[in-house]
Amino acid sequence: MQALTDLEALTCPTCGILYAVPRRFIQNRRESPRASPGWYCPNGHALHFTETELDRVRRERDSLKQENARLDEERAAADRRAAEERRQRERIEKRAGAGVCPCCNRTVSQLARHMQSRHPDAPFVPTAKPAPKLMGAAAKRAAANLGAP
Repeated sequence: MQALTDLEALTCPTCGILYAVPRRFIQNRRESPRASPGWYCPNGHALHFTETELDRVRRERDSLKQENARLDEERAAADRRAAEERRQRERIEKRAGAGVCPCCNRTVSQLARHMQSRHPDAPFVPTAKPAPKLMGAAAKRAAANLGAP
């Protein structure tokens, strides 16, 4: 009579010996580590499983969920910082366009020259866009008569 048994190769974590045990034996130990007794390697070291495969997968899933939530919060915080910095930059550019110095809050006609002379160590030099010149009706007629666009 012949008996065929599927064996699973294991290595003892204490001594490193390679040995084989029936696959069903190890499967029972993995499925219910608290209810089933441990076993011994051929050199006599006591072995046992501390958690089921399902417990391990659940723990990994929970860990990944926590990591995902942390990354989502970091991304949201970075988005908030970027939006705030963009609002600040736009505010400074708008004020600089109106000729207001971002360092001393003075209104000046030549902002670039003011920045070079009064604030040479400023980390940035805003470029002031000249305010558009508004032409009255009489000035428009005169410009049209001269052929100016």
